[in-house]
Amino acid sequence: MANRRERILLEILERALESGADAVTLEHVPEGVEVLYIHGQAGVGHVVAERGLISHVASRAGLVRRDRGEFSLAVRERRRTVLVEEYQNFGETGLRLRFRKPRSRSAP
Repeated sequence: MANRRERILLEILERALESGADAVTLEHVPEGVEVLYIHGQAGVGHVVAERGLISHVASRAGLVRRDRGEFSLAVRERRRTVLVEEYQNFGETGLRLRFRKPRSRSAP
C-alpha cells in the first residue's frame, strides 16, 4: 500500500514540475484526495482515490507535532527537497507542497 502511495506522490510531483506549478495542495474529498496544482492565483486539479495519501505525505515530512516539514525524493532523475505545510480548511486538514528552490552558488 505504501508503494502505491509513493508512486502516486511521485506522479503528482512530476506533473507539478512539468506544469510549472508554484505549489500543490492535497485535501480530503468524499471520492478520495483532491490534488490541486497552483499557478499564481489559479489552480487546476483532479481527484485520486487513495485516501491514505495525505497521512503518507504528512508522515514522510515528519508532521507529527508540527505543521511544517520536508522530505527528499528523486523526481525526474534529480533529488529534490519538498517543503510541506499543513493547514486547516473548513475543519479538514490539507497539505501544501512546494519544491525548495536550489541555492544559488555565489562566484568566488
